[in-house]
Amino acid sequence: MTGRGDRNSFRRRFTLVELIVVLVIVLLLTALAVTSLRGESPASALNRQALELESWCAAVRYRCAEQGCDYSVRLMPEERFFYACAVEDEGESGTPPPESGPMRLNLPENTEVATAAVAETVARETGYVEIFRFYPSGGGVCVNRPVIRVGRLAKNFEVLFLSGRLQSADGDGTEAVR
Repeated sequence: MTGRGDRNSFRRRFTLVELIVVLVIVLLLTALAVTSLRGESPASALNRQALELESWCAAVRYRCAEQGCDYSVRLMPEERFFYACAVEDEGESGTPPPESGPMRLNLPENTEVATAAVAETVARETGYVEIFRFYPSGGGVCVNRPVIRVGRLAKNFEVLFLSGRLQSADGDGTEAVR
């Protein structure tokens, strides 16, 4: 009888391996909960926004080459979004900005975009600031150097002339900002 009782009492205890496995699972779940509740850091939010702008500009460059006409990337500072539109030979396109779609990039609430003070004066008159211009040959030009800020962190952007590729650099861009 005692032999059988010893086996049952031994079986009712947890082994060291089982305890370690349970502790690892609890620690992993705690780590996941803490990271999801903490939110996105300003550095990762800025990098995410920079990558979104770079990929969106690449799509605009592709559309420019596909359509065979110049495209202008504009910032609507009051409404907080970028949009792209074809530029006609005679001058600027009079088409209104799109409500949604691939030619529009909305800015998140915690993101600020700054441009040169001269550009902001133009924005008061026209309602937008031209930021970049892409050409069907694949090139582009940076009309105004935008600076995107999230908290105290900032990245400034410019377009490489020959390739039309958007390039970003860390920094506050104080030379381009009012």
